[in-house]
Amino acid sequence: VYSLTCVVHEMLTGAAPLLRLAGGGRRTALRRALLEQGVGRAEARELEAVVSRGLEADPDERIPSVEELMAELERALRPGFGSRIAALLEPLLGRRGG
Repeated sequence: VYSLTCVVHEMLTGAAPLLRLAGGGRRTALRRALLEQGVGRAEARELEAVVSRGLEADPDERIPSVEELMAELERALRPGFGSRIAALLEPLLGRRGG
């Protein structure tokens, strides 16, 4: 789950996640990247929460399975979400079940 979430983060931001960044950490970097791509604040927070849970350092706090990660991403990318973000993740989500 952690490795796949790293890939998702990189797909969304163009950069690998870092454990700590000056000025707010990776959550701020992810939110900033999403907002710059035209995602609304509420949607950015929702997607950011999914990614952050997948990147938890403590495995017990992390999303427990790839299937649950994918389901949470699909819920976060509900209709009306930024089409550019959905397009970025479509190669990953489009393979689900296939």
